[in-house]
Parts: sequence; C-alpha cells; structure tokens
Amino acid sequence: MTGTVTDWARNPIIGATVVIQGTNIGTTTDFDGHYTIYAIPGDTLIFSYLGMKTLKVGVRSFGSVINVVLQDDSFNFEISQNDPVINEPTIEYKAICPWHTRLYYIEKSPRIRVTPSNKSLNLRIA
Repeated sequence: MTGTVTDWARNPIIGATVVIQGTNIGTTTDFDGHYTIYAIPGDTLIFSYLGMKTLKVGVRSFGSVINVVLQDDSFNFEISQNDPVINEPTIEYKAICPWHTRLYYIEKSPRIRVTPSNKSLNLRIA
C-alpha cells in the first residue's frame, strides 16, 4: 500500500501518521508526503497530523494507491457573559514545521465568525 498525503492546496504533509486501525502497525510520510505500509483488504488506514482532521480510509485491494487530502481542523471556544466584551477577535497561533517555527497573528479575518448562543459567545475559525 502506497500513497501521498497532502493538504487542501496539494502541498505534501511531512511527518503525517498512517496507522492500521486496531493495531500498532504504522508509518509516517516522508519529505514528499509519500508513505508505504503493508495492509490487506478490509483494513482501515487512519491518517492524522497535528492541526488537521483525522481521516479513515478502507483498503479495498492489495497494492492499492491511496492518496489523501487532509483538511484543516477548526476549533471552537466559548466566552461567558461574565468575561470581557469582545468587539474584534484576534487569534494568535503558532505554526510548527520541521524547519522553522513562526508566530502568526490574524486580525479581522473573514474566517472568524462570532455568533451569540444562549448566554455565551461562540467563536469559530473554519
């Protein structure tokens, strides 16, 4: 079983984990996002990477090529009425790559949505 793991922009994901569900058999992707693993029809491969949604794919035949695209994982958090008022949310996150670490700031991003929900405020980044 071979394949490539990429992100939504088709960039290879280096160091993504590929595991056969229910076993301790696994591997990681190389610099080009390629992986090789011995799996049989009926097995389920679990693809995961920090900051990405986990993906499960069933193996249908021996020697299949399974290329996958992992999607960014969004997150939610709540702010209660007792917390300070937020007019313009700013998100800070750290991108960790094998070759560098950077600190990024997103301000007034169209991907940030503030929606009232009962007595709390939900902030979702998609």
